[in-house]
Amino acid sequence: MDAALDERMEVAGVLIEFLDTRGNTVGQAMLDEWPTSRLPGVGDRLRCRARSTTSGQRKTFDGHVRDRHFEVQEDDDGRACLWVRLGVTTAGAAAGLPSSRALAFGVSDN
Repeated sequence: MDAALDERMEVAGVLIEFLDTRGNTVGQAMLDEWPTSRLPGVGDRLRCRARSTTSGQRKTFDGHVRDRHFEVQEDDDGRACLWVRLGVTTAGAAAGLPSSRALAFGVSDN
């Protein structure tokens, strides 16, 4: 899997983990296609629907990216694919809003 650093790698999937201020997971979303042209950076605001780990319901969570982790794997055909995990800190444990009251997905710079 030798690749030049300037090669653009397509994202195979993104795990978004919403965390409260204590670091506890309060929501998770798994996306097999990333809906925008770039991944959010640390400090960027992210809003998307995710499954609440306390109620099991889908809610819209809103927060700031606190960390990003990247893992390169090989698919069944031997091609390199990139998996991303985003840790997003929410405003608090009750940061999840009902899906009908907020945007389905959004990213903004710092």
